[in-house]
Amino acid sequence: MYAAEDDCLIAIEDRLPVPVDSLKQLPPWRAVLIARLEDMCGIGLERGTVGQMVAEAVAVGGSAELGDW
Repeated sequence: MYAAEDDCLIAIEDRLPVPVDSLKQLPPWRAVLIARLEDMCGIGLERGTVGQMVAEAVAVGGSAELGDW
């Protein structure tokens, strides 16, 4: 999980969209936090929107994996 989180944060630091494959490896609400950080930095998601990701996290709960948002 730490490697996936590092991939996400490095992408944000480089001002690149966070790789979806890395986001999907994270717990749903951790992925939402990363996506919100990315949005605050003015970087668009590689796919979908933060709102869609939040809806998906709500749907799968706290411990399941994210689907396709």
